[in-house]
Amino acid sequence: MRRRLIQLLIATGAVLLICVIGVLGLLWARPFEVSQWYNRSALESAGFDRQLHDHDHGHITFFEAGTGPPLVFVHGLSDQAGSWHEVAAEFDEFKVIVVDLPDHGKSPVHDDAIDAATGLDVVFEFLDGFADDEPLTLVGNSLGGWISMEYALSRPNRVQHLVAIGSAGLHHQVDASLVNPTNRDEARQMVHAIFGDDAPDFPGFILDRLIESGEDDGSADSIWSRRERVDYLDDRIHQLHVPTDLVWGTEDRIMPMELGHRFHDKLPNSTLHSLDGCGHVPQLGCPDELVHKLRQVLTVQPTAPSSDS
Repeated sequence: MRRRLIQLLIATGAVLLICVIGVLGLLWARPFEVSQWYNRSALESAGFDRQLHDHDHGHITFFEAGTGPPLVFVHGLSDQAGSWHEVAAEFDEFKVIVVDLPDHGKSPVHDDAIDAATGLDVVFEFLDGFADDEPLTLVGNSLGGWISMEYALSRPNRVQHLVAIGSAGLHHQVDASLVNPTNRDEARQMVHAIFGDDAPDFPGFILDRLIESGEDDGSADSIWSRRERVDYLDDRIHQLHVPTDLVWGTEDRIMPMELGHRFHDKLPNSTLHSLDGCGHVPQLGCPDELVHKLRQVLTVQPTAPSSDS
């Protein structure tokens, strides 16, 4: 009996050891995929239902929870819905929608000819479905901020409030080393630009994966890079009168604070807020600070141009 118990314990330990080695091996080989899986699982664990919206070129995957006014979170380039998992779950007084943009996350496109203009049409059609009963509040990061502004310019009566976080959209030359690092030092600078002062101290193998992913950057072939010319917002943004809160991380070097001031100068009904020590993607690097700021701006909408710190 004692021998059988010892054998059982040894066998159980061996199985657990194999599982641990397998998990560590997967984390080493595919760290970003593991992180995305965890973040998306966290959304579902927080009560979000994963749903699909079909369109002519594929489908959009989105997560939905809660009841109330519609609040939509839109991620940036090369990101996915799971990056909002620590933020979106804090707003259960809204109907919260967290979307995978086309050609991101689990929103595939099956048409190689689809371009950025068609991608916008797909997103606009998706958002229209939630704006039928009540205007939307849109919270967009980077490319997601740009797309949200385009939607508000196209359908101003369907948007009651915009929050643009480190938004793209104005003409700006991004430092290539911050998005496609070629060595570990550049990879560390990229991590700091994304996360801010509390950036994780990634081990070398993850920095190497960042470099490899930059060499094989899928965003270069993304539908959002397929366009005859880039129609920036510089000459159109003054037409946007929807109340807009501009939220910017002071450590954002991808879309630096200077862009936030440019947006603020051009937008007639905007307020500029800074997140001290935060980077380009504060929903990952500074989720608590971002939730606190969103609590402020979603309660009191801007009524006159202003700026705070």
